[in-house]
Amino acid sequence: MNTDNKLRLVALVLALALPWLLTDVWTLRFTMALTFALTLLGLNLLIGYCGVASLGHAGFMLLGAYATAILVTRTPLGWTVAIIGGGVVSGVVSFLFAYPIKRLDRTLLALTTMSFAAALPQLVRHPKLAIWTGGSDGIVLDPLQVPDAIAKWGVRSDTWYYYVVLLCLVLGYAVLVHLLKNRTGRAIQAVREHPISAASMGINVNATKIFAFAISAIYAGVAGGLFAMQIQFVSADSFSLFDSMILAVGIVVGGLASLAGAVIGAFFIRFVPTAAGAVSTAAPWAVFGIAIALTVYFLPRGIVGGMRAWAARFTR
Repeated sequence: MNTDNKLRLVALVLALALPWLLTDVWTLRFTMALTFALTLLGLNLLIGYCGVASLGHAGFMLLGAYATAILVTRTPLGWTVAIIGGGVVSGVVSFLFAYPIKRLDRTLLALTTMSFAAALPQLVRHPKLAIWTGGSDGIVLDPLQVPDAIAKWGVRSDTWYYYVVLLCLVLGYAVLVHLLKNRTGRAIQAVREHPISAASMGINVNATKIFAFAISAIYAGVAGGLFAMQIQFVSADSFSLFDSMILAVGIVVGGLASLAGAVIGAFFIRFVPTAAGAVSTAAPWAVFGIAIALTVYFLPRGIVGGMRAWAARFTR
């Protein structure tokens, strides 16, 4: 077993033990961090590995949350199928969205995805869609019940939600590890490094970009469904354009082209703002901004890149 796999195993063991060491409030916070980590895994595939910019993935989280909520409340489907359905809906919409704009350069594509994240909350509030989306009132959901076989062991609902999200994150992580090692993953990375050379080798550059975009949106949609499961409520205010900006921060701070960086970046964007609020109740986002600036200045390749550079220096 190599060093990376050993670290992954240690992280998994710690993650499994964590909810038994925390209060319900902190368990919920860590569950939210894992939910955002799932989104950042997909977003890192798109930005870090494929080199395609996006500033609109909070929109796909919102879309997945609404799709999940509608499936749960309007159909006999259970939470599991509904959450998967939320991911599928986000993936299909992302394909329909990405196909006509596939030839745009990175800057224009980023602005276009940002417009999607800005427009979607207004769209779901529209009176003609209110019968499905609840309009400004949103959708209230029944909680996911802890299975009796699990509940008899004293597992609380917050702990159960945590393990459900952790399972989704582990599966999502494993899928991307496998993807990046096969031919498709190598094509994705070739498109990032040199699209002209990739095309000369027979790689369909536009199709590869659309594929990466759709996969990243599926991850965001599933994460949105998991968010709905935890909060038991979805509204147009659940995810905003600001959340898309914060997701981009998580990718850069954690480390581009690093799956571990996506997870670390998620913890950064979920817990550093909380710490910033404790430092300054008057200007918490100013403190958060300073934390981002310092991290990027001292760790230009992200936290994971900095850790790898530090490890290489001391193992020579």
